[in-house]
Amino acid sequence: MRLKAFIVALLLSATSALALWPIPRKLSTGSTPLLLSNSFAIDLRDVEHPPEDLKQAVARTQVQLKNDNLERLVVGRGVADVPSLAGANTLRKLKVSLGPNFDEAKGLASISKEATKPIEERNEGYTLTIPADGSDATLTAGSALGSVNLV
Repeated sequence: MRLKAFIVALLLSATSALALWPIPRKLSTGSTPLLLSNSFAIDLRDVEHPPEDLKQAVARTQVQLKNDNLERLVVGRGVADVPSLAGANTLRKLKVSLGPNFDEAKGLASISKEATKPIEERNEGYTLTIPADGSDATLTAGSALGSVNLV
């Protein structure tokens, strides 16, 4: 019984950074409200020859975002957010690209191939930048597996 209480206490004390994987080396958050556009798109044009499983993951994510009716889980169902959301900027696009940790000599492996490598050989790192002004967000990853962490 004490073990269960300890686990619950541990989970309740976890920070938002612990909910991210891989665990961030650096995390900064803002407080400016930003809405997703009804036409929000994940853009893979900067990824040369994206693997099929990455394209499928992006397609599934876009369908989920379009069909999901969930809202922030807060007391009052977010009524207090209405005034700040009225003038919020809108995010229209997430541009995905391969970053400096991408090994061009090896090429872009599929998510499934990258995920089955020994853990010390996997490249799951990514950088996500979401400007508060609603201009394009960018996701830069070193592998398809790194990019799918957020997609």
